[in-house]
Amino acid sequence: MVIKNIYILFLLSTILSCNRTSEANRSDTREEDGAKLAARYCTSCHAFVPPEKLIKSSWKEDVLPAMGNRLGIYRNTKQRETLIEPGEGGQIVEAANIFPSTQAVSTEDWERIVDYFISRAPDAIPTFRTEPISIGLPHFEYKAYKLPSPMPLTSFVSILPETSQIAFGTTYGRSYTLNILNADLKNVQSYKMTALPIQYTKLKDDSYSITTIGKGLFPTDAREGWISHMAVRDLNTLTPEPKLVLNKLKRPVNIVYKDLNGDGLDDIVACEFGSYTGSLGWYENRKDKYQFHVLLGKPGATNVVIDDVDADGKPDILALMAQGDEGIFYFHNNGNGFDPAQLILRFSPLYGSTFFDYIDFNGDGVKDILYTSGDNADQTPFLKEYHGIYIFLGQRDFTFKQHFFHQLNGAYKAIAKDYDQDGDLDISAISYFPDYANAQEVGFIYLQNQGNMRFSVSTFAEMGIGRWIAMDANDYDRDGDVDIVLGSNISILPMGDATGINKRWLKEGVSLVVLENKVKQKKSRLR
Repeated sequence: MVIKNIYILFLLSTILSCNRTSEANRSDTREEDGAKLAARYCTSCHAFVPPEKLIKSSWKEDVLPAMGNRLGIYRNTKQRETLIEPGEGGQIVEAANIFPSTQAVSTEDWERIVDYFISRAPDAIPTFRTEPISIGLPHFEYKAYKLPSPMPLTSFVSILPETSQIAFGTTYGRSYTLNILNADLKNVQSYKMTALPIQYTKLKDDSYSITTIGKGLFPTDAREGWISHMAVRDLNTLTPEPKLVLNKLKRPVNIVYKDLNGDGLDDIVACEFGSYTGSLGWYENRKDKYQFHVLLGKPGATNVVIDDVDADGKPDILALMAQGDEGIFYFHNNGNGFDPAQLILRFSPLYGSTFFDYIDFNGDGVKDILYTSGDNADQTPFLKEYHGIYIFLGQRDFTFKQHFFHQLNGAYKAIAKDYDQDGDLDISAISYFPDYANAQEVGFIYLQNQGNMRFSVSTFAEMGIGRWIAMDANDYDRDGDVDIVLGSNISILPMGDATGINKRWLKEGVSLVVLENKVKQKKSRLR
């Protein structure tokens, strides 16, 4: 009897062990299936994001629900309606089927995808420390300008070196204004507009192009942007009747003029960022009208650089795309248009790509890429150690290798110029999403080149007077060196602010700051 009972216990133990092994195998199989499904569905839209890159709560509460919405999975029957904006923008999103009314993946498969990310994601991301920053800018003198408006809401800044003027856009409610300041920072013109100006560009005939983004800076798919040309009667006065060139643009953020087809007429390359929809394309100038040619029919076009990349005498296009499928794309001009997009660099959607430039940074005769990542306004608004300023050195075979990185929370733009006139390129950079709880001083930084990709890092003492969304660099005072202008916009409250800086902005905040470069004057005095 005892032997029989022992045998029964052994049999039960074996069965339980087999059940546990079977359950473990099923769990492993489920995780493998989840990994395969995640790779399939995620990479159809953007670079794959490993589960370890985000904490469990971010995946569960923000990122996976947003992904599910794109696959027709919603919290309830009413949620889909709340995701689609009213009016024309919503109609465009509906037509594009951004949020399907039926599921594109089975409930079982979706649960496997969710389980895969949640099971592998960490509970917390390790903290990281940023480098110390010196206070005080060499060679630069601080000047500020404040509009008599309730709060600083600047949309762009642009230096006009030919007239020693500064153009900048502002908004308050549904009021939009293009402002022109003279060399003494006196407002010589405030031009009321029907949409928010985002760019002001001098043309070959000495007139100016004005681009508007629409009815505000925030994302939309409505076609509310337009481009007009304005003649200038004298240095300080604009004509009151601009000539409309293009309208019904979908949130344009960057416009570049260039004769792309060799007919002597400047065409227009337009980054229509949109929100869920958008495009990168060029408008062919046919004298009496513009004909649109799409380059990439998706949202997120951020900025473009036009350059004869292959030295064949025809201008090519380089473009930075954000909003999901992030990367830098190359469009070769074949003489009859442009070849399909060639991906040069691809970035994770967590990077939040914001700006790039195509320049020869190290003087070896091959152009490099200066790139910033730091848009932190979407589903994952926490500090990221990979946000910042990158330099990718160009190789002879038109590939690029990362050679420099400076961590900068919320990096928004970087401009490389020889600010100190010592023969190499320095970098000025702004952040719109810095660490307001611990590191306010990184809203603007100046990286002074010390050689061999080493930089000293500093900022100006008054940096906290604004939240810097826009920057330009040019010879504002026409004295032979490069000045910097910053524009402040406080429409988004700082996350994690433990210092009360938002109250300071409301009380003391300025519209823009000029960092006037004095290096040329100092060198003249030393001679």
